[in-house]
Amino acid sequence: MKDLRFIKHAADSYDNDCFVPLLEKEGFEGYGIYWALLENLFGKPGYQAPLTSIKK
Repeated sequence: MKDLRFIKHAADSYDNDCFVPLLEKEGFEGYGIYWALLENLFGKPGYQAPLTSIKK
């Protein structure tokens, strides 16, 4: 089994003032994309990845 790593994530982060504009503009689709990008970066050295690694 792959070694699991975890990111601390507040259960009510969607209600955080930082996410309100994202949710108003993009809805939960944008919110999900944000977390997918964060999870992807978490597994990269230095938490960095080239923009070309993002699939459209």
